[in-house]
Amino acid sequence: MKKLCLLLALAFTSLALVPESATAQTKPVQLGLVTPLQIVPEDQSVGAFRLCLIYCANEDVQYVDVGLVLKTNGEQSFGQLGAVGLGNDFTGVQLNWLGAYNTGDLAGVQWSGLGNYTVTGEGVQLSSIFNGAEDFGGLQIALVNYTKTLQGLQIGIINIITEGGDIFGLPIFPFVNFDF
Repeated sequence: MKKLCLLLALAFTSLALVPESATAQTKPVQLGLVTPLQIVPEDQSVGAFRLCLIYCANEDVQYVDVGLVLKTNGEQSFGQLGAVGLGNDFTGVQLNWLGAYNTGDLAGVQWSGLGNYTVTGEGVQLSSIFNGAEDFGGLQIALVNYTKTLQGLQIGIINIITEGGDIFGLPIFPFVNFDF
């Protein structure tokens, strides 16, 4: 246990020594309980690692993002592991036990236990209950999949493409739906 604590202390210390980016608004490490009880203020970015125990919000987050409820107002890249992920633009892998919601673009993988949503996306959405998007390119797998336009494949019990769909031109189709 002592070795693990020493290793974690060394890791956090070395991350803190990483030089900040060109803008003073980006800090390398974020540790927080609930906004505003966090090291880096909400209007600043995190450049390497964010650990949030309950709820944290920041402008941009790069690399590793771990916590319960994670909110990013700008861009986020690389990896997120939490219960709920809330963001704008995301590039990488979102793994959230409950759900992920992006108000911008997704490029990568969105996986959750209950549901995913992004305005526009390219990649894969995986969920047990619901996947949704306005415009999606790639693969959606859930009980219910929804998108206005799709360039790809949906697999689930109910699959909805409101503007398109290649199976008999129907917007709703069971088990599989696609538009290429």
